[in-house]
Amino acid sequence: MMLGGTLVLSAPPSAATAEPGVPEAAELLYEENFENRATGSNMLLTEYTGAMGMTYTGDPYWISRPNCNGFIFDQTSPKDPQDCLNDGLPADSYNTATALAYALGANAGAADPATNAAATSYTASSGGDNLVMFQTESMLNLQAANRFITFSVDAAAVNCWVTHPLLRFYLVKEGGEEIPVSDSAIDPCADPRTKFMTVPAQNGQTRDVWVGTFAADSSLLVEGGELGIVMRNETGNGIGNDGAYDNIKVLDVSPHLDKSFSPETEFVGGVSTLTLTVTNTAELAAKKGWGFTDALPAGLVVADTPNIGGTCTANVQAAAGGSEILVADGEFEAGAVSCTITVDVTSSAAAVYENGPDNFTNLVGLDPPDPAVVEFLPNDPELTLEKTVEGDSATAGETLTYSFVATNTGNVALTDVAISEGDFSGAGDLSALECDIAAPVTLAPGEALTCTATYVVQQSDVDRGSVTNSATATGDDPKGNPLPPVEDETAVEFEQTPSLALTKTASADEVEVGDTVAYTFTVENDGNVTVSGVEVEETAFSGSGELSELECDPAAPATLAPGETLMCTATYEVQRADAVAGSITNAAVAAGEDPHGEQVESPVSEVAVEVEPLPIDKSLTRTGVAVLPIAVVALAGCLGGIAMLLLSRRRGAETVIE
Repeated sequence: MMLGGTLVLSAPPSAATAEPGVPEAAELLYEENFENRATGSNMLLTEYTGAMGMTYTGDPYWISRPNCNGFIFDQTSPKDPQDCLNDGLPADSYNTATALAYALGANAGAADPATNAAATSYTASSGGDNLVMFQTESMLNLQAANRFITFSVDAAAVNCWVTHPLLRFYLVKEGGEEIPVSDSAIDPCADPRTKFMTVPAQNGQTRDVWVGTFAADSSLLVEGGELGIVMRNETGNGIGNDGAYDNIKVLDVSPHLDKSFSPETEFVGGVSTLTLTVTNTAELAAKKGWGFTDALPAGLVVADTPNIGGTCTANVQAAAGGSEILVADGEFEAGAVSCTITVDVTSSAAAVYENGPDNFTNLVGLDPPDPAVVEFLPNDPELTLEKTVEGDSATAGETLTYSFVATNTGNVALTDVAISEGDFSGAGDLSALECDIAAPVTLAPGEALTCTATYVVQQSDVDRGSVTNSATATGDDPKGNPLPPVEDETAVEFEQTPSLALTKTASADEVEVGDTVAYTFTVENDGNVTVSGVEVEETAFSGSGELSELECDPAAPATLAPGETLMCTATYEVQRADAVAGSITNAAVAAGEDPHGEQVESPVSEVAVEVEPLPIDKSLTRTGVAVLPIAVVALAGCLGGIAMLLLSRRRGAETVIE
């Protein structure tokens, strides 16, 4: 709006919302599109008033109906009798000029290019070089300080095979000083941004037109206050130099600033890299002189080794242990997209730090950044390991399943977490570990890695009484430092039941004198541990003769695994006295030692064999009286006589002695 003859431009900087490194369109501060007029009207630039109340002027050569210069009209505007009368102008000069306005409308995407208004010129004679084609009569007030300003214009030209228009913008400071905005003039005939199109003139004939939208290739860092706009044509040659302009724009092309921390979470005393990204605006004009001071939040300081780096051309200062990062004399060359500044920061206390727009002072030529957050945590990485086993069978051949669970019980992520087997007392081989996640893995706090392995129990494990197994979990903290290894051990205790069973059998249940009895002793290890030194020991034998030596298979003393047997045999020939006794009994035990050297003894096993009586001789019997009793009486008489004789002799001997 106009205030006291000054047009106020309101474009205060705001925090950046663009993606770092991706240029965004410039911010429009002011635009003149010459549409504040009746459609079909024909006026000079000096007769026109813009929608915001601005009026314009220029050098007389470029604002002259006879010279065919400085018109504000569209393709449908009728020709004034004074238009394009000077000598040397072709008869269709006015028609060609209307085609330029049409081409600019088509370039801008107008719904009806024929009604698009533009400032057009179709030069007659030559004028002076570098004359003013366009100038604001009032000043523009830029309220925001320290902003990069540039200009953009839509321009068109015909007759590009001869002299080209050369358009250049200037900022006019209070007092009239003109400062060129661009390093070179805009040439709508030769600029790489130019498009070629064929468009209709007012009389229906077509014209070949070069047209495009052109931002200046540089910018000015403006402190604020009032400024004016001037556009000059650097060539005054009237042979060619035929063109038009439209949509003059004043643009705020201040780059935007972004910041980030990496990592965003760090241990106390660790280092996070602060990255400051400066991103150019979409026109990619040159920008020189930007800078800022970043006052870090209290407690966040520059690291002992700042490692100042990045890709920006600027003067960067960041003292070790300091709380400020100073950037000055930043520079973008034309065409530059973005650049970075990096500084390492640290904290000696656990805290969350937000570094945002309020931390920035002396912000020159830049939009302030969005807040960035970094958190420093107590250094509490922790890894635990729990090992369990399923199955406690005391039988060889059974399978044990081991589970190993490594859990991140700390407050930071752990990397390269893995589980490895340690000491294993089993006699066999433990299977390879199978994990639910391919190890090594990264575990967030609370996450776990689970691995399993299996083992088939061996007999020697049962004999020993237990199987122990240890494992180790390892991992790194977020800085890659190895954590102390974590070990865990589990043991499977086997309940040992040493036992021997003895079974004794005879080859016959009933025998006669002179028969041979074969005895078999079968010893079985019916416990669950190996028994060594196994032998069979006779504990009682009622036979009147001698039992043969034991013969054993395998040779005794023997070692028997559970379920194995020892078989021993012995023989005996039945005696006459056994017949008198009527039977023969035999008792035995089996004995050995368990794996701990303790005695193992079977229950007594006994077998009895009946012996048939001796047969009676019938020739020694008469009248029904058995011979044996008579013989016994006779034998008794004989024995009595002998006893008497011995007694008589003893007495005689005693008499002689006397």
